[in-house]
Amino acid sequence: MVDDLSDHERLFQRIKKIILATFKEAKFLLFGSTGANLAIKGSDIDIAVIEKRVYDRKLMQTCYAILV
Repeated sequence: MVDDLSDHERLFQRIKKIILATFKEAKFLLFGSTGANLAIKGSDIDIAVIEKRVYDRKLMQTCYAILV
């Protein structure tokens, strides 16, 4: 569980780094309460990963596999 907003940012950066190691041209969109700077302690982090060269299902499966 994320304890404060600085933890949200650190976690987001860590996730980006991990995914970029596999998908070098991926783009990221942080949305929801964290993206709008409205997150409170315990809020989740909503991240969209965009990679035009990879089929959506494959991207989702690969991101799940490398993050779990």
